Amino acid sequence: MRKVLGIIFALSIVLSLSACGKTSFDGSRIGNDSQFVMEYKIFNTTDEQSLFLEAGDMIRAEVIVDSGKLAIKIQKDSDAPIYESDNTVDSENFDIEIQESGIYKIIVTGEKAKGSVNFKKAASEKGAQEEAQQELSEKTIDLSEAFQSVKGCAVVYSPAQEQYLFFNEEMCRQEKSPCSTFKIISTLIGLQNGVIIDESSAMGYDGTDYGNPEWNGDLTLEEAFQKSCIWYFREVIDSVGKDKIQEELNELQYGNCDISEWNGSGINPMEKLNGFWLDSSLKISPLEQVEVLERIFEGQNDYESPNIEILKRIMLIDESDTQKIYGKTGTSGNGEAWFVGFSESSGEREYFAVYLDDIEQKEQISGNRAKEIALEILK
Repeated sequence: MRKVLGIIFALSIVLSLSACGKTSFDGSRIGNDSQFVMEYKIFNTTDEQSLFLEAGDMIRAEVIVDSGKLAIKIQKDSDAPIYESDNTVDSENFDIEIQESGIYKIIVTGEKAKGSVNFKKAASEKGAQEEAQQELSEKTIDLSEAFQSVKGCAVVYSPAQEQYLFFNEEMCRQEKSPCSTFKIISTLIGLQNGVIIDESSAMGYDGTDYGNPEWNGDLTLEEAFQKSCIWYFREVIDSVGKDKIQEELNELQYGNCDISEWNGSGINPMEKLNGFWLDSSLKISPLEQVEVLERIFEGQNDYESPNIEILKRIMLIDESDTQKIYGKTGTSGNGEAWFVGFSESSGEREYFAVYLDDIEQKEQISGNRAKEIALEILK
């Protein structure tokens, strides 16, 4: 009798677990402080895993729902969830950037679910780039002889040597207004979007006296670039449009990518002589200038090669039997100036940025002075 009762009791347990598809879990699971992975044929329960994440990290999620549904919540301590979905019935991939370091709990509840979830800790795109940067060789060099008494900094990058050279490295990492060095970018964006076609493209002079005789007339792209004509490139940028400019800067990772002051800060009395790149919202560091130039001229972008070649031709400023130097100056009226570009010698390129910041000698500070220092360095 006891044996019969035992059999009946065991059968009742099996039936209670399997009735109406109530089996809790049939699958595999991996969990630690950097990942939470489950694959299952049946998931009718709640599972959770804590990940240790730092600010700037990403949670990279891949959710596959073959049938049933999931509820997913991600939160730090008792804070408001950074992600929450109560009815996930379709497969999806998503990334979540972590704003604050801490332990984040991922809670997944299944209802008649079949599929998989994969949550992994990953470095953000910027973090991954910084990590890759750290793997490159970095050296500090003394360029005080080239700078003489002028306050400033310089960074030189050799892709072939995978090496960065810094003079005043801390300053090389500080973001400043790009001033007229931004004409490199506005030229490329204008060409890519068909606003200008080649070196001979003119924007049409409106008859205004801009206070600079070299700007008062019809100018070609090449002339406007070499004479650093602001109104010409204001026309180019306005013709491309704000949304497209923002998209292009984001793609190039150009400094802070901030064009919020589209019309500029009003440093010049004429509207067409102002813009977000002139002592305004857009900022970039000397190191970032070098990184952007490398992305452009090493093919790490979607720009068409004929447009890059046009840009390259109008950037050529010095040529010898053994070396070509390409670049663009930029000058602010408050003792700040730039010269950025690259050199070619024996089939190899070196990218550079020289930045001057010397308010005490502002009368002597200009893009041309920065160029002289750069040419001395490149010798």
